[in-house]
Amino acid sequence: MSDIWLDVPSPRRKSLRKMKKKERGEKPYSCEVCGYSCSQKTSLVVHVRTHTGEKLKQEYIDRDASLQWLKSGRLPFDEERLIVASQDQGLLTNGLKKMAGLQANGQCRFCHSAIESPSHLMSACPILLADGLYTARHNKVCKYLHWKICGEMQLDRATNIWEHEPPPITSNGKVTVFYDKDIQAGRYIKDKAIKPDIVIWNKPERTTLIIDVTVPNDFGLNRAEREKITKYQDLKNDLKTTWSLKEINIIPVVIGATGLIKKNLQKYLEAIPGRPSCNEIQIAAIKGTASILKRALGYKFKS
Repeated sequence: MSDIWLDVPSPRRKSLRKMKKKERGEKPYSCEVCGYSCSQKTSLVVHVRTHTGEKLKQEYIDRDASLQWLKSGRLPFDEERLIVASQDQGLLTNGLKKMAGLQANGQCRFCHSAIESPSHLMSACPILLADGLYTARHNKVCKYLHWKICGEMQLDRATNIWEHEPPPITSNGKVTVFYDKDIQAGRYIKDKAIKPDIVIWNKPERTTLIIDVTVPNDFGLNRAEREKITKYQDLKNDLKTTWSLKEINIIPVVIGATGLIKKNLQKYLEAIPGRPSCNEIQIAAIKGTASILKRALGYKFKS
């Protein structure tokens, strides 16, 4: 350290360092959501809080539907406050602790390869993915869709949704519903994209629906929807010929990890037999997210 710094009192020294960073244009603190960078931790903390409002203001977001889970009051208070805190980026993650100066390490406690944030824990940690936590949340949504489809198409299903366990194939001779099963194609399909979540094959009407579900980070809804549509284009084209179909459509069911909903989701759901409820899908996704966060962060709430 230069000798001149030795004569500067410690608090003043800290301010001088900040000034030097600003003069040099250094911005070591960056937002993992939008890429915004700044020279001070406090500025980043304030910036991160702005993202919740920004999400709901996007033109493609259905604000009323996205807030329906909160209006309905169907979640326990503990889960409700956990989801709201995650939307505000206010959970005490390692990333937030580092920004607040409480600790030096801001990496994820599981994968140690990325900054730990609510968004990372909810949808991007490879260890939580490997442990099956994201898959369990995804399957809750798929299970509800399958139950509604079977009810509408007069296929065997459990009386209650919580008792329903979808088999790989459900059929009544006219309509066949494939669940999480490889679909045999007549040619090579790129990236082996032959296993959608649900495929409905109506033989008499010669129509098919390919339904695929995803629960991404709230900031990745458009990308997730686009990926689902493009992923199964080769399978769609092959089945139209192999099964001699008049019509085949791909339906992406995309719901944000904290319940964010696009305006076009309702249109997609109306095309699914049984017309699944947007709110039920939202609740299933949010409950799965709350379970992930509680397990990941070790939350223990008082009764």
